[in-house]
Parts: sequence; structure tokens; C-alpha cells
Amino acid sequence: MNLELAAAKFAIETAETSRFADEIAAMLGRPPLKKAIDSTISALSGKLSGTLGLLENGAHSILKGIPELRDGFLAPGIHQTNWSEIVEHYGGDPARNRFLPGMSHALHDLREAGVKKSYLGGSFVTAKPVPNDFDITFKGALPKTIPRAYAQVFNDRNLMKSAYGGECLEDHLQYFMHARNREDGIGILEIDMNSLPPRSEKSPAYSVYESWRKDNAKRITFMDRLNSPGKPPQEEFYTFSGLF
Repeated sequence: MNLELAAAKFAIETAETSRFADEIAAMLGRPPLKKAIDSTISALSGKLSGTLGLLENGAHSILKGIPELRDGFLAPGIHQTNWSEIVEHYGGDPARNRFLPGMSHALHDLREAGVKKSYLGGSFVTAKPVPNDFDITFKGALPKTIPRAYAQVFNDRNLMKSAYGGECLEDHLQYFMHARNREDGIGILEIDMNSLPPRSEKSPAYSVYESWRKDNAKRITFMDRLNSPGKPPQEEFYTFSGLF
């Protein structure tokens, strides 16, 4: 059963049980009965909430902070952290510090595009001395209409690396937490998107997109006319599902 439908059904049933408890309590004149039933409902609601949370995250443990590495990897589970902790933990390593500005821009752009949850994984969070890039995965598809620069960059791995120095992939959480010869998997960092500091410069996605646009001007004009016959090319926003 769909999780949202299951949760809705449970909410309706608990509401009906609570009303029934009111009627019984009124007839018997025993308020403690209602209190006991309400307590049971509250406990069941808490268990349901926790179960839904585990199912949403693939039944992985939810932990706080950035842990020490275990055999070169983060301990299994989803480790919730914020941007300040990431900078403090990885900023002292030149091989990783060089990726932080681009990573910050990528997270800002994802947040502006409507992404609520992002996860950092790959070699960046392992014991690999010199990672080649960083890997972020996010939950849920990008909205159909977002700034055109973001749409094109997020749709092209080469452009992503040019803009940010790393990759942002949709719904790769389970893949990021899998490793050969490790049955319990490996850990990943969940980044609090609201912890990002304000940025002082425009996203590099725009300059990368403009460069790409000049190299593909004829193709862009053709596709614009094909997607929107009779209308001028759309400069600022683009339908994500219509990318080519």
C-alpha cells in the first residue's frame, strides 16, 4: 500500500477511535478510560511515524553528526549534518577543501530548484587521499519549470562538473550506500539545506550555460521553435521534461 494512503487511513481510524472513546467515557463516567486509549493511540502514532521515516530512508539508521571513518568508509546509516560541520570536518584537507565552493553553489542551486533533501557520498567522504570530485544525490524529481541554466546543467554531467566540480544525481541514495564486500553497506551524509550561508556571487551554472548556449545556438533555436511553435525562444525558464 502507498505510504501516504496508509498514513491517511491510520489517521482516520485513530480519529474514529478517539471519538468512540469519548462516547464510552461519557456513558461510563470514567475519564481515565479515554486517557488510557488516547495514550495508546499516541504511542501507535509515534511508532507509525518512525516506521514511515525508516521506510522513506530505505530502513537505514538516522544518526547525528559526521562520524569517524570505519575501514575507510562512514559507518552505515544516514548521518545528518549541516554546512558548518562539513566545512569544519573537510575544510582542513586541501584535496577536499578545493571542492567546497562548488559544492556550496550546487546545494544552493538545488535548493532554489525546490529540492528539500540532499545527500553527500562518494569518495569525498571516504579515506581516499585525493577524491576526483564530490557526489550528491537528492530526493524527488526537479520541478518541470526551473531556471533554464539549472535545467541544462543538472541534465548534463559534463556541464555539472564544469559548473560545480562534482555531480548531483536524482534518487541515487541506495546506490551511494552500497559497497562491494560490505553487507551492511556504508554511510552517507544528509545535509541540512537550510544551513547554507547566503552566497555572495551568482551561480557558476549561468556562465557554464551561456558558454554551452553559444556552442549550441542553432540547435537551441530549432528546439525552441519545435517545443513552442509560433513563440519566441524562452531565455530564462525552460520545461525540464523538454530538455534535449
